[in-house]
Amino acid sequence: MKLFWQPKLLSFYILLVSIQINAQNTISVKKSSTAIDAIFQSSDNETKQKQYYCFKKSGYVYYFKSALKEKKIIKNCQGKNWLKLNSSVGKYFYYQDLIKISPITFSVHGEETTNDFHYAATLQNTELNISPFGKKHKQKFHLLFPIP
Repeated sequence: MKLFWQPKLLSFYILLVSIQINAQNTISVKKSSTAIDAIFQSSDNETKQKQYYCFKKSGYVYYFKSALKEKKIIKNCQGKNWLKLNSSVGKYFYYQDLIKISPITFSVHGEETTNDFHYAATLQNTELNISPFGKKHKQKFHLLFPIP
């Protein structure tokens, strides 16, 4: 009786191991949830200072206001020191068809934290529409860099 069950058990074991091995090969690497490296400029021309969102591939987004010329803005967004001193930092990631932007606050120990509040952004060609979560007011931003 033992000899009769051993081949079936062995073939079942081989099948189970091969499924596990093959399944590991079919798992795809999750696509990064952050992929923008761009600067968006507000379309509001009422004030001399325009608003900017500088998205980095690292998942950080920097918001700031400035009256500098476009070339200087692009140069400043490529450096870390200027952004740290002159902007508010946040984290962003894709959620379905939205880009969620969560402002970062720092704990007493210097750790980054985010809360439930976030901005919802939709990207349509070269235009970014941003509104606080749950609000109908939208602010439009146009792509400044890279040049479309």
